[in-house]
Amino acid sequence: MSEVIDLRSLAASVLAISCSMTFVQPSHAQGFSPEPAPPSNRMEDQPDVKARIGKIFWEYYGEPCKYKVDLTSAPNGHEIYSDTKPVQVLIEKYVANERGGAGSFRVLIDGKTTAYVRDDEFWNLADKERTTADNCASWVRPEERGALIAAQKASTDAQNAKLSAQQQEQRRQAELRAAQEQMPDVKIGMSTKEVLEQSKWGRPNSIRKMTTKNGTREMWLYLTGTLVFQDGKLAVIDDKGTI
Repeated sequence: MSEVIDLRSLAASVLAISCSMTFVQPSHAQGFSPEPAPPSNRMEDQPDVKARIGKIFWEYYGEPCKYKVDLTSAPNGHEIYSDTKPVQVLIEKYVANERGGAGSFRVLIDGKTTAYVRDDEFWNLADKERTTADNCASWVRPEERGALIAAQKASTDAQNAKLSAQQQEQRRQAELRAAQEQMPDVKIGMSTKEVLEQSKWGRPNSIRKMTTKNGTREMWLYLTGTLVFQDGKLAVIDDKGTI
């Protein structure tokens, strides 16, 4: 005799078993980790862009500038700001360009005027090492910028003075050589003083001295030859160029 299955009893049993089961959520401890979020392509999420938010730079209007940052009334707009003193510029927010291309940063000038700076204008901002008198946009505070430029000018002036002194000495030496070339040649019997002051040979490149029983002997070595003095008088002229 076949047994009759009570469907309602069977369904109630399955439901009871299901309710008693505990489902465990996968965790890192069990070797599971969530999918990493894909990197953002938005410019405002890029580290270098986010690093600028909240920073302050200074614009130095009223000076002869080779490099500066344009402050505009709107993103990609026309320049609006001009003054005769340094202005403080606080970077507040990045504004993407809806048409593509470089975006802008919204900034606050001297705590009261809203303006914008194109992203690519930041190339003109000088740090401490690049601060010069012709760079009128800088991360450096006004009081520090003045000291840096003064030190830079002092260094440049010192280099120019050194160069000028070297040029003057080179010019003097050239004039002496030119004047000496107009003097007469050496002659046997001339004294060392006469050779130095009254001949075109002038001062030698080096001197070798020898003392013997016959007296003192000097060899004056030049690029163009050698002069030999015996007891202060010119005894030998060798113009073969021994150096």
